[in-house]
Amino acid sequence: LDGLLADNVNCIDAYDGYLWFGTQNGLSVFDGANWYNFTTSDGIVDNTIQAIHVSSSGVWLGTDFGVSYVDLPNLFSGGIITSYTTADGLGNNVIKCINEDSDGNIWFGTNSGVTKFDGNNWFSLGTSDGLPFGGVLDIDQGSNGDIYLSSGLGGLFIYDGSVLTSVTETDG
Repeated sequence: LDGLLADNVNCIDAYDGYLWFGTQNGLSVFDGANWYNFTTSDGIVDNTIQAIHVSSSGVWLGTDFGVSYVDLPNLFSGGIITSYTTADGLGNNVIKCINEDSDGNIWFGTNSGVTKFDGNNWFSLGTSDGLPFGGVLDIDQGSNGDIYLSSGLGGLFIYDGSVLTSVTETDG
């Protein structure tokens, strides 16, 4: 196959000379000359990729049915693809965004909150912890290590590792 798996491209990331495209029909990767495509037949949890994050060790793909981790060093030679869902500890299977903090933890913004994965353990915050209905749309880390969470229905949230603080229009 030469080109994108689908014209509907939901997300993009770039790393080490490769461009990574999450499409409605799977993952497409372009190295500047060749296209490589991956689908559920290769082990991805779902073909509709909603979020993508490329780290130095692998590629995280977020879908409406969980996340898949693609082992980067072996990707083009039958690499290992591992999928995770709520059964494994993910807070919600509907993934809206993915980011990595300075400690290498992977953060997933989900339809009901946020989940952190340290490679072994899962930790989630949701509506019962103060996050609004609608989930987390984006995640980033401040220079002080705090995790910033954006929400379409509740403003901004700052998580310092123990306390979740809300910042809204009325605070400004």
